[in-house]
Amino acid sequence: MKEFEMIYRDDVSPTAVMLYMYLFERSGSKGYCWPSINTIAHEIKRCRTTVKKALRELERKGYLETEQQRRANGSKTSSFYRIKAPQTHW
Repeated sequence: MKEFEMIYRDDVSPTAVMLYMYLFERSGSKGYCWPSINTIAHEIKRCRTTVKKALRELERKGYLETEQQRRANGSKTSSFYRIKAPQTHW
């Protein structure tokens, strides 16, 4: 796919590429989604630790922004992911 050409050329692990495509596919027109780590791990058939490592890699490389969501009482809930369009990395 031409739209993913940049991430294919970048020094990114295969799991991070798969995760990026998974999140990209699930994000809306503004690039946001919020699946749980458990959901991601189950759907891409990787363990939670591997998913977390790939998320950190995508953040470090600038493909993804993560924001921890919180409930009204301050406790953590799911993370909110903002996918950066591949074209913005050139």
